[in-house]
Amino acid sequence: MWGADLGLFYSGLFNFYQFAAFEVKRQFLKIIQEYVLKLKRELLLSLPGFLLCMLPALEDQNSDLLKQVELILTETEKIVGTTKFFGEIWKAMLRTPRCRLSATKFLDRKIPRSTQQALKLIKDGKIYMSPYHYQIQLGKV
Repeated sequence: MWGADLGLFYSGLFNFYQFAAFEVKRQFLKIIQEYVLKLKRELLLSLPGFLLCMLPALEDQNSDLLKQVELILTETEKIVGTTKFFGEIWKAMLRTPRCRLSATKFLDRKIPRSTQQALKLIKDGKIYMSPYHYQIQLGKV
């Protein structure tokens, strides 16, 4: 539908989130939940830009908005798979200074500290595999 170019919009047009008014932030997150997360496969293609859009939102001081952002990120992880999700967060940290602090704090809360914690995540079904995969052949996805 939207294709690989969708990520360009996330990192460009949605860069305003951290400077927006409270009501605008609520509406923005509602749009993400109602429309963007339903793109499923296209979300995988645009994951780097999407995370650049969402990671700074973790710095929000409002607890309701913060819960909503964390729910969006959890749903994103379920859609794209745990490995791809955390891999793109690491890439975002390396590439973009503005999201390093929020990404570091997020990873500090999410990454298991021991083998037992990791095994518990697996047992509880909180390690997700994505049903979506993509290949680039002859310049096309």
